[in-house]
Amino acid sequence: HLNSFAIAIKSGILAAVAMWNLRRSEEDGPISDTEGLQVLILQVCFILGVPTLYHAMLEEVARLSEPLESRGQDSPRRAYHALLLSEYKALQTAGEHPPLEALEVTEAFEVREGDLVNDIVALDEMPQALLCP
Repeated sequence: HLNSFAIAIKSGILAAVAMWNLRRSEEDGPISDTEGLQVLILQVCFILGVPTLYHAMLEEVARLSEPLESRGQDSPRRAYHALLLSEYKALQTAGEHPPLEALEVTEAFEVREGDLVNDIVALDEMPQALLCP
């Protein structure tokens, strides 16, 4: 909250200068009363508005840091879990009953000596039980 203190100091100094200029007469120097009043109003709005918006953004960031909570603005945890469960079931079903085209591609694939294959186990004889349950 050091930012709020810095804003308060800066706005306080500018507001004090604006009030001092308002007390001076326009005949004494090339300073305008309207300009001093505008600076004073601007600094009052600035000192009230900026910390309020800064605090509001911090609150929103805190809410967004954990999106799967049970508050009203958060994502529904149960709906997200139901979506993931349906995705996993679909992947499991696709793995248990693969399409014939996928089986043809895997049978046509040949691993040669020296090929770099990641996360694949090459078997010399592929048991039929692994392909179709």
